[in-house]
Amino acid sequence: MIKNDRQYRITKAQVRAFSAAVSNVRTEPVPAGMDRRLADIQRRALKSQLEEMTSDVEAYEALKAGKVMDFEAQSLNDLPVLLVKARIVRGMKQKELAERLHVKEQQVQRWESNDFHGVSIETLKAVADALSVELAVSASLAPAAQES
Repeated sequence: MIKNDRQYRITKAQVRAFSAAVSNVRTEPVPAGMDRRLADIQRRALKSQLEEMTSDVEAYEALKAGKVMDFEAQSLNDLPVLLVKARIVRGMKQKELAERLHVKEQQVQRWESNDFHGVSIETLKAVADALSVELAVSASLAPAAQES
């Protein structure tokens, strides 16, 4: 997932480079001595990577344009991504979020790059509040493990 404008610019550049590489692999003859299957695997790998990066760019652009306003989290593990998406939709830079939370911009960068790993529930709540995120929570118990 692209989390900020810098990552967006880098990924856009990579999309252009991979697009050229896919075109080159498609038009260039298979080098002498190279198995055609290996060349096909290389082409498919490049194409797959290009599709993934293109999808990430499109998702970021949709968030920036405010085309997505509702997000669903299947578990608490999904909450960090949801908060990053909310910040992007709000058009808020990491610096602005940091100011609202009274922390340094680098702290927000660390939280997001680590998917908020190790932060407290209070911090997650403060981030959600700063982004005006309304959470609807439901819980269900998984079946208990059978003891043998």
